[in-house]
Amino acid sequence: MTTVKMCDRELCIEMYRAYREKVTHEDNLVHQRTIWFVTLQALLFTAFAILLGEAIKIKLPVPRVALYDIDFSQSELGHVFLIIGGVGIASSLATFMSILAAFRAIDRTTERWKNLPKTNATFREHFNPDDWPPIVGATPVPGPYRNAPYGMGKFAGLVFPLLVAGAWALILTEIYSKSLIPA
Repeated sequence: MTTVKMCDRELCIEMYRAYREKVTHEDNLVHQRTIWFVTLQALLFTAFAILLGEAIKIKLPVPRVALYDIDFSQSELGHVFLIIGGVGIASSLATFMSILAAFRAIDRTTERWKNLPKTNATFREHFNPDDWPPIVGATPVPGPYRNAPYGMGKFAGLVFPLLVAGAWALILTEIYSKSLIPA
């Protein structure tokens, strides 16, 4: 890490903006990844529901079903279900990992900002943490939960993809265990 040799108030302001822009960039990545994740999952669940309706019709004495001019057998439809569910689970896990990486980058940037005055005495002269807004954007609450606002902001981004992956796994398990879809 490069230390600051000459630091005045303007340079401190520029450094604050650079660190804040890094946090904003990572936060925007989390937002974009979450939006794309929700959109993809909505499309997958919709396709899954439509195919499930057709699969239930297949369980009747009709050996084949035509879905939008595509003729599916029972086993072919079973493979489509596995593919849709597999894509749902894989995209959930990939989204979780990418959001986790963004949150870790935010944490590293925040730590580097907090430790900057410790690494350079000249910078320390112009830096009082109480004079600067937090680069993360959440004001800590007093007491043992002082990091709760930022920590709780991470909760949805990290837990939601895992919940959706679990939902896909549960749905596939239930459907195959009840033999609604041929394996």
